Amino acid sequence: MEVGYGTTIIMTNEGKLYGWGTNQYSELCFNGQKIASPTVIPTFGKKVKKVFYQMFTSVFLTEDGEVYFCGRGFTSTGQSYLGNKIDISVLDPTDPIEDIAILHASLVFRTRLGNLYSMGYNGHGSLGLGDTNDRTVPTLISSLKNAGTIITKICAGTRHVIALSSIGKVYQWGTPCVGITATAETLGTTTGLTVSNSPIRFIGNDIENYKIVDIFCGGASNIAISDNGVVFGWGKSQLFGPAGSSFATPTKLVLP
Repeated sequence: MEVGYGTTIIMTNEGKLYGWGTNQYSELCFNGQKIASPTVIPTFGKKVKKVFYQMFTSVFLTEDGEVYFCGRGFTSTGQSYLGNKIDISVLDPTDPIEDIAILHASLVFRTRLGNLYSMGYNGHGSLGLGDTNDRTVPTLISSLKNAGTIITKICAGTRHVIALSSIGKVYQWGTPCVGITATAETLGTTTGLTVSNSPIRFIGNDIENYKIVDIFCGGASNIAISDNGVVFGWGKSQLFGPAGSSFATPTKLVLP
C-alpha cells in the first residue's frame, strides 16, 4: 500500500492495483479527474511487482523488470504523464532493479547487487551525482560503487535521500531541512555543506558506533534503527521531538 498527498494505492496478492484520491497530476493513471472510490489502475499490459508513490507521482516496477510512471514526472515543469515507460537500457540486465525511491521530480533506483542509479530533476543535488545537472536517463552514483559500498535499502524525503549499506552505515545527500555539519564525511566533496550533491556518511557521531539495520524517511526527517533497538532521528522533529526543533545530525532518541 502507498498513501500520501491525497492519494491511496493498494496492490492485491494477485498483483491487481486499485487507487483513489485527488489524482491532481494524473498520478492514478487517469487523466486528471478525481477518483472518489477504489478503482482499478491500468497496468500497461504488464504484471506489476512493486508500486511506489510520492510527490504526485506513481512508479510501477513490473515482473519483467520494466519501469512505468504516471503523474507529475521527473522534470521541474509539473507536466502530467500517463503510463510512460522509463528507459532503463543503460542498466546491467544481470543486475535488475529491486527498489525505487521517489523525490520531488526525481528517482533513485537500487539494484539487486546494491548499486544506485538516479535520474530526473537535480536542482537540489538529490541525484547524488556530484553536481546539480538534470539527468534524463538513470545514471550510476559512481562514488558509492567506487568505494565498494553495497546499498541494501533506500528511502527519500522531498529533496533528500538516505541509503543504508550492507555493513550498517548510513549515507545522505540532497537538500535536508537542516545543515549537514562537519561531522559528516563526504565521498569526493567537501564537508560542512547545507546541500550535499554527493553521498555523505556521518562520522564523529554516536550513530557510527552502531550497526544500523533499518531506515525511514519523512519529507524532511529521518529515523534509523540499530540491531540492538537503539533509535536515531534527525531533521525536522515532528516525528521525534518538540515541534519547531530540529537535529542536524543523527541523535539518539529516548523512548518512554
